[in-house]
Amino acid sequence: MSHRPKRSAALAAAAAVLAAGLTALAPAPRALAAPPAASPNPLHYLYLGWEGDTSKPLTFPGGAVSLDHKKAIGYGLTIGGTTYAPDETENTGLRDRISWTLAEGYLPSPVSTWNAGPVRVTVQHFAHRVLDDSATAVYTRVTVTNPTATTQQATLGVGAAPSTEIPLTAKPSGTGTDSADYALSIPAGKSVSTDFVARSAGTADAAQLTGAGGFNAHYSAMAAYWKGRLAQTAVPASLPEEGLATMYKAEQIISWMTTAKTPDGQGGTNHELRSSGGAPANAPFHGYDVVYSHDAPDIAAQYIREGDFDLAKKALTSRIYLDRSSVPDHHPYLDAPSKFLYPYALYLRYTGDQSIFTPALKAKIKATAHLVQDLRVSEPGSPYDGLIKESATFDNSPSHLAVDNMAALYGLTSYADLAASWSAADASWQSERTWALGQADSVGAALDRALTARMDATGSGGYNACLDACPLLGNGNYQGNWLGTTFMMSSLPWDGRLAGVEAGGVWKDKLDASVRLAFSQRARTAPAIPAHSWGAWTNGANGYGTVYNGGAGSQLLASDDPELRTEAVADLRWLLDNQTAPMQWGESFSSGGGGTWNKNLADLEAWGLSTNRKALLEANVSVPRGGGVIIGRGVPTSWLTSGKPVSWTNVPVDGGRRIGFTLTRDGNKVSLSVTGDPGGPVALSLPAFVDDIVSTTAGTVDNASGTVTLPKGTSKVTVTVGDLEASRITGAQSTAGHYTFGRPTDQVRRYQTFTAGENTRLDGVRVSLRRIGGTGQSPVTVSLYRTSGLKPTGSPLATTTIPASAVGTKDTVVKAALGYDGLVDGADYAVVLGQRTPGGPAYEWATSGQRGVQGFGKDTGSGWTPEPALGDAWLTAETSRPAQR
Repeated sequence: MSHRPKRSAALAAAAAVLAAGLTALAPAPRALAAPPAASPNPLHYLYLGWEGDTSKPLTFPGGAVSLDHKKAIGYGLTIGGTTYAPDETENTGLRDRISWTLAEGYLPSPVSTWNAGPVRVTVQHFAHRVLDDSATAVYTRVTVTNPTATTQQATLGVGAAPSTEIPLTAKPSGTGTDSADYALSIPAGKSVSTDFVARSAGTADAAQLTGAGGFNAHYSAMAAYWKGRLAQTAVPASLPEEGLATMYKAEQIISWMTTAKTPDGQGGTNHELRSSGGAPANAPFHGYDVVYSHDAPDIAAQYIREGDFDLAKKALTSRIYLDRSSVPDHHPYLDAPSKFLYPYALYLRYTGDQSIFTPALKAKIKATAHLVQDLRVSEPGSPYDGLIKESATFDNSPSHLAVDNMAALYGLTSYADLAASWSAADASWQSERTWALGQADSVGAALDRALTARMDATGSGGYNACLDACPLLGNGNYQGNWLGTTFMMSSLPWDGRLAGVEAGGVWKDKLDASVRLAFSQRARTAPAIPAHSWGAWTNGANGYGTVYNGGAGSQLLASDDPELRTEAVADLRWLLDNQTAPMQWGESFSSGGGGTWNKNLADLEAWGLSTNRKALLEANVSVPRGGGVIIGRGVPTSWLTSGKPVSWTNVPVDGGRRIGFTLTRDGNKVSLSVTGDPGGPVALSLPAFVDDIVSTTAGTVDNASGTVTLPKGTSKVTVTVGDLEASRITGAQSTAGHYTFGRPTDQVRRYQTFTAGENTRLDGVRVSLRRIGGTGQSPVTVSLYRTSGLKPTGSPLATTTIPASAVGTKDTVVKAALGYDGLVDGADYAVVLGQRTPGGPAYEWATSGQRGVQGFGKDTGSGWTPEPALGDAWLTAETSRPAQR
């Protein structure tokens, strides 16, 4: 990837360099000397700036701000001879000592609050472009609140001279070379604020900044600007999980802030879609503040999905995007040329705007499409013939990677669409369309062969990121993070389906099995990685998380499994609970433990923010090629049963149209209302509908996929389901193999694991069994266990029986009323089958026969033995939400 694991080794050194420069909380007169622990913590920071700025200040948990990334301006308070400053020491108490939030939950205005003896100090910053767009100023307000019954006399110490941190509401009582004091008298039960302004970009002197207005006026203008920008794009008007709506808006603004305007060397302006929002690339620690070849296309595409067409157009026609994103730069990243193509097709689909496609741009797009062909292996007889060549797309040792080939499927299909649109005016483009589709089919066939061969070689029922035995997957470590980012970086399978990628094959057919295999490997080999995290880039089994978490889950919207379809929202929820700074995440991060922020292992990453927003948007509403929309594909059932509406506004769809929609629930009825013109049919496709639709007031029903499709022009529907609180977790439903249990030795019991979803109650399980060895079997015992390493552990959580008479000599699907309250979302459990009295007459449990992707095994009488090579057992777990039944 653009800057991934190999840089983590240098991160500590870079952080040390930054920390050394940022310890300058310069003492003011009267010895405002912050203790060493009060130095800004370089593992937790936020960018603070304005759209278009090339370098942006940094702010830290305690409120310090660095305008130049070399020196920090800190704020401390002296009362009665004791000096207080924020303690940002990295330990589990950091979030308890210092409150660090964003104003109004999502605006780019960090607010830090900490105790200073008898009083509280709050430091708030924001940036605003001022003086007719000639400068960016950082406004700061330091508020001291006195909850005591007596007036407090204090001295506010500021680690910068008044010429740098310019006072707006007070005069200093003392100054030093790099510091200033401000005398404060805070009445009992009152607050006193002191405001400052500093220049961070552009040109402005102190007189101009002090004359341009104060903190309140500029805060109002800043807030109005960003809220106005949000109102022009797709935004969640109401979500049952308000934190996710706030997170989406914060990520959108942060992404806008990371753009930069620079001269393109030809008299024009680049609108750079940078991977980070900080210092220039040569500054220590913040090396991602550049345009990377395979980051920028995804960032541009998300602006299109959100309806920010103006910025997308400027970016896609910028010289730096044309030059840098169309070639495999850096290691090289061989997914880049393919990904260069698809935002143009997406832009044309959504806007219908052909004006940007000048002859020069068309020629550039054509040359890049044919570069994809040049990057393919041409070695007849080689197992890699037809694939994209070895690459380092993950910053790995060069290997054949699924991501490059999946990206090629998407990119070539997109190019075919562009060529078709241009062929109306120039018939020669029709041959380009034919060529591109032929190339896509050929890549798909080569990918199919390679994935099949790799699964055969490993004996697994699913695939991973590599198409060869690359070092990436060595040492038996969990590498599901690389599988998740294969999906995220290639935008397959879900976005590919939306874009018309028709090539099927193993990458699509084995999606669910591959994901389940990755999750089971996570449970067995990487217990440090919690459920709903795909893990980190840099440290294998000990990894914790990555900012790309939501983007990885977004492609599971293509899954046939209703539980996996809601993984995107679960992944985003996990990020919300595991921030490295307010509404920010390191590209990789480790767990900070309870009561603190998680620790950055790499810089903050705008690319990840764009894929997170895509995940939330598309889980709610996706736009397929050809018109119409798909609503609710990844909406969790808990949202429907929450009593709160699901509503979005200003969502762009094909042809320059915009829509809004609202989902509500009344009992077992779910209603949809759509405003605007979707330009085609509306598919209401909720996981809660799968195999449970009773009736609908309009449209046609596909019960297997849980979809009601409304014809064009129909804007309202109410769908009745059987049991909205219930859901089914379905494992293998195959009878390719049969394995015995109920013997006195060796095959005493059999177990199969499953992963719990949002529902907290297990109502029962269905299994496929048959009797063997004659008659006289005793009842089947059915138990639920917790797991460790995907093996049963401890004592049973619940136990029931199935009468022997309910099981035939041929495969019989029987239900066991196995009830248990307290399932944990994302946790693994085992269903264990045995015989009350083991003997010669016994039972067999049907399985998929080979390549199990979760956990299947036996009790030999002396311990649990995993047998994943035998497949997964036929199992369905039925769950519900007892509190709402």
